[in-house]
Amino acid sequence: MSRAVAISLTYLWLVLGVTGSTNPVQAEALLNPDQFTGRFITTLIKEEPGLTVLNRAPLSLRIRLESQDADVLDLGNLYRQYLQNPNDIDFLVNTHLRVLRFYWQKSDKGRRIIDRIVPLIRMAESLPESIMTNGVESPIRTQDFLFENLTPDFIIVYAFDFPDSFSWLEAGELQDLGVGLDDLRNLAVDNLRTILKDRIVRRTQDGVSLFLADDNYASSLLLLGELWDKEEKSTEGPIIAIVPVRNLIVVSGSQPNEDLQTAKRIAGEAFETEPFPLSTRPLIRLNGKWESYRP
Repeated sequence: MSRAVAISLTYLWLVLGVTGSTNPVQAEALLNPDQFTGRFITTLIKEEPGLTVLNRAPLSLRIRLESQDADVLDLGNLYRQYLQNPNDIDFLVNTHLRVLRFYWQKSDKGRRIIDRIVPLIRMAESLPESIMTNGVESPIRTQDFLFENLTPDFIIVYAFDFPDSFSWLEAGELQDLGVGLDDLRNLAVDNLRTILKDRIVRRTQDGVSLFLADDNYASSLLLLGELWDKEEKSTEGPIIAIVPVRNLIVVSGSQPNEDLQTAKRIAGEAFETEPFPLSTRPLIRLNGKWESYRP
């Protein structure tokens, strides 16, 4: 694993909406890149006594953890986050180290753990227009991460689920792990099933079904085909799903129309009042696949 760990830890700031604190900046001189690197090294050695710094440059380190291969850490993104929120330096550095610690965990074959790869459903419009591609049916690589279209409105973003954050999954990492693009969705969905085992909640309200799970994963339930195969047996006509926020899917049959209107009302209320709104546009499941619903 002697490649640059471009684990630049952007933490899906755009797609996942993760933010730091908003404390007012104190009148204190900012650390320059070399000073910031020194501060990071001090914390790194304190937290990881078995780590050796082989060489350093401003915002770049070459390190070795015990008997593992050498890694190169790029601190560029972390430093930019620090410049935006200087008072958050301890939070940013410690969170970065927690993610790195998870990154360094090895399987018995010395590979980065792959059972943390997960699929996250987000709005396609959350991507910069410059990297949008219509009709994508398999994962493509952008500069930062892998994604594929689920519907014209929704995308599947692939990430590593770390204890305190998510980290982009990059194409180069797939090669290191021996995972092919064709296998990526099945692997990620299997991991999702394991994570959400016995944690999926189904409720009924006014004749429609509400599906809930962990705040980051409820929308990803769209990918669990067996869940919707079972739901279709209790509805009239193809099922309609609305994903108003990350932690809720509202489901009804396409008939009668009253149930669909109820689903739209409940979804609209959640969209307006709950955090992390996604969409009030209904989806319909046809032949085992989700499509935009056009009555």
